[in-house]
Amino acid sequence: MHKLQAVNLADLAKEVCIDWIPKALQRKMILSFETETEQLFLKGDEILLKELLANLLDNAIAYGYERGNIAVKVVSQPQLSLIVEDDGMGIAEAELDKVFERFYRPANSPGEGCGLGLAIIKEIADLHHARISLTRVNEKGGLRVEINFSLEKI
Repeated sequence: MHKLQAVNLADLAKEVCIDWIPKALQRKMILSFETETEQLFLKGDEILLKELLANLLDNAIAYGYERGNIAVKVVSQPQLSLIVEDDGMGIAEAELDKVFERFYRPANSPGEGCGLGLAIIKEIADLHHARISLTRVNEKGGLRVEINFSLEKI
C-alpha cells in the first residue's frame, strides 16, 4: 500500500519538467511550465506522481512533432489539476477510450512504445482518486491530458 502524504504538486511538476528538458531539447521541442502559485498541496504519493508526469512527458515528446511545444500547467481552479498539452497529431476521437488499456497502441501511431504509458498513468490517477480527461487541443490535433484531483487539498 502506498503512503499518501502532503505533496506540493506545483514544486513536483516543476522539478519533473526540469529533469525532462534535455530529452525535449533532443527533439528541438519547447517544454514550458506554468502555475498560478507555488503552493498547491494534495495528499499523494510523491514517487508515483512523479512517474505519472514523467510518463505524460515521455508520451508528449515521443508522439509530438519535432520542434513542437509541450506545456505543463498546475492550476487550482476549478479544482486542483495537472495539465499537459502538446501540439502533435493527437489521438483520434475513436481511440480515446481505448488508449488506457494495457498494451493498446492506436493504429499508425509513431514511436516505439509498448502501450503501457497511459495505462500506468490511469493506475496512478485512480490511486489518487483523480479523473483523467483527454481532449484535442484544436481542430489540427494536439492532445490535452488533464488530471483532476478530487482529494482534499491540504
